[in-house]
Amino acid sequence: SEELALLRQPVVSVSDQRAGLFKASFVFEKKSAVNSIGAATADANATSGGESDARMNRADPSKTDVPPKIQGLARAAGKNFQQGNYRAAGKQYQQILTEDPNNIDALSNLGVVYVRSGNLRSAESTLEKAVAIAPDNDFLLTTLGVVQYRQSKFDEAIVQLTKAIAINPKSATAHNYLGIAASQKGRQQEAEKEILQALANNPDDADAHFNLAVILITTQPGSKELAKEHYARATALGIEPSPSLEKLLQ
Repeated sequence: SEELALLRQPVVSVSDQRAGLFKASFVFEKKSAVNSIGAATADANATSGGESDARMNRADPSKTDVPPKIQGLARAAGKNFQQGNYRAAGKQYQQILTEDPNNIDALSNLGVVYVRSGNLRSAESTLEKAVAIAPDNDFLLTTLGVVQYRQSKFDEAIVQLTKAIAINPKSATAHNYLGIAASQKGRQQEAEKEILQALANNPDDADAHFNLAVILITTQPGSKELAKEHYARATALGIEPSPSLEKLLQ
C-alpha cells in the first residue's frame, strides 16, 4: 500500500543508523586479539543491550600464543578504528590476514571497517569468509545478515539472522532485523512476532519500539493507540521524531 511504502525508509534508516551490533562485532576482536577481556565485555554490554556472547568471557585457547607483530597490528588497528581512521585500520587488518589468513578477529573487523566505509559488497564477502571459519558465531551471522539487509538481499539476510537466533535466542538485534526483513517480504505477522521477541529480550530497544509502531499502524489500523505507545517509547529512548510516522498516527 502507499502508506507502507511511505514508511519503509524510516524503518530502514532508523534501524541502520542505530545498529549497535557493529560495535559489538568490533569489541569481540578487541577481547581475543589484545586480551582486554574485562574492558571488551563491559563495552559489549553497554553497546549491544547486554547481548554479549558467553564465549566472550573466556579467552580463546587457540589465541594464547598470538605473535607480538599481530598483537601490535591489532592494537593499532583498534585505535584507528575508534578514531574513525577506517582506511588505516583496514590496511592493518589486511596485514594481519597476510600473516594469518584465517584470523577470525581480523576478518570480522575488516568486514566492519568495510561497513563503516560504505563498501557493503566487500563487507559481505569478508564476513562470509569469517562465517565459513566460525559458523557458530552468532555475532558474525547477525552482522552478515545486517549487511545483506542493507543491500536489500532480504532472503539471504533472513537465512543468516535465523541461524544467529538459533545460536543466541536472546539477541534483540537479530530478532529486530529478522522482523524488518520479514516485513520487507510482506510477512507482517512474522515481522510483528520477531520484533515483539526483540522487546521481550530488551524492553529498552528503541529501534524495536519504533519498528513495531510502523508495522502496527500500516497493517493493523485498529491498533493505532498501541502504535502510538510504542512510538512514544521509541522517542523517549532517543529515536529522532519521524514526521511521516506521526502523520499516520494522527
